[in-house]
Amino acid sequence: MLSKKRLLLTTVLASFALTAGGCIDLTAVPGVAILPGDDHQVVFLEANPTFIDSGFANRGTDLLVTMELTGGGTVAYYDAELSGGFVTAFDAHPIEDAIAFVVTEEGVGMTIKLAQDGSSTDVASFPLSDEQGLAFGTQLVFSPDGRYLAIALVEFPAEFTFVQFDTLGETPELPTQLRFVAYLLDTTTGELVPLHDPTTEAVTTFVWNPAGTHLAYTAWVDTNADGRILVSAISGQEEFTFVDLCQLRIREVATGAITPIASETVDVVPEFLDNERLAYVAYDPVITEDQTGAAIHLYDMAEGADSIVHDVSTRLVSGIALAPDNSRVAWVEYTFEVVNNDGSNYASLLLSDLSFTEPVEIEITELNGVVDVPVWIPDANAVLLTASGFGGTLLVSTDGPDEETDPNTLVRVDFGTGEQTVLSDHPLLNPSILSAAAGVYAANPDEE
Repeated sequence: MLSKKRLLLTTVLASFALTAGGCIDLTAVPGVAILPGDDHQVVFLEANPTFIDSGFANRGTDLLVTMELTGGGTVAYYDAELSGGFVTAFDAHPIEDAIAFVVTEEGVGMTIKLAQDGSSTDVASFPLSDEQGLAFGTQLVFSPDGRYLAIALVEFPAEFTFVQFDTLGETPELPTQLRFVAYLLDTTTGELVPLHDPTTEAVTTFVWNPAGTHLAYTAWVDTNADGRILVSAISGQEEFTFVDLCQLRIREVATGAITPIASETVDVVPEFLDNERLAYVAYDPVITEDQTGAAIHLYDMAEGADSIVHDVSTRLVSGIALAPDNSRVAWVEYTFEVVNNDGSNYASLLLSDLSFTEPVEIEITELNGVVDVPVWIPDANAVLLTASGFGGTLLVSTDGPDEETDPNTLVRVDFGTGEQTVLSDHPLLNPSILSAAAGVYAANPDEE
């Protein structure tokens, strides 16, 4: 059964951290990846959520696992506990049967590994130093040809420990010390290039265009000029206020030239529709339960023009996903009241052509909590949906799957029939969950 502590965390975090008041850009981080081999194995992070009861420092075993697309048992791909660390961000190689992932080890630092054929190699490392503290991966994204890895991290102060993550409320100086940083790694040469100045921007998520020539990313900026960058809203009695805005940047990989998309809104969850058109969601800086002001925009790089293609208005959007055949897009919309005490949600999966007009809407009935961005299966006839953040993971009991208390966390939705098939009810941990928790706390250190 759910402990009182877990139920409290579920209610507080799922209703705050993962709604409009939370890191609304991080729902664009997929909960799963799919390997390109003939059997198309699904990759995800299967977590033991005992850290909710016993503390993050005693969190139990984190496993990077694979599973058949049809469901069934999982196979351990990497056991983080064997290294004394844990896995955060990961991604499947687009061409080879390989997985890149981040391992954070207390007393050592952070390492990016590439696993293939039963062994792993280190491709980049971020060792601890007087200036460099623990770092957690927020998102890893391979370029379409597999050469580059876009890396988003959240860095903590040098003296920060796993134990302190259990007592964030006792660290009032944390908001000014967090850094959301991003790099571009050339896996063929090992060259690691910073994507931005972390003193002026906090970068959280990425997306590549199909040709791999451009990389779009979300950049939070110090809009109110108070000397800190908040990647989450400040919670009020009846509204959530983003004192700092999130803007989009498009980087040309060959030259390093950056095109900013200027706005006065909170712009998140970008997705390229082709090599020059970028879809994204814009929110009003002040959001209420009745009005989010959200709309899906389309930015044309060639024309430098921006237009609204779909009005969301009273809902939020977890992310937009382009189909493998580049013909359609899928996205998830959900209401402000995402998670009740029983874990129920109000979310729908939408499907349309690239115009975003007249979308087909499917009510999501087999998932609880906040639903992550859809992940298309290779034949483009279905998507995988996950509830792998706080709203899904915290509701899973520590005693193992239980039919009465444990919600589903991985579901396949077939578009031809609308059928929703449950593939897993084990706890899936979204790669961005630790960054989301830190970002929300930094904006709301006194939240009870």
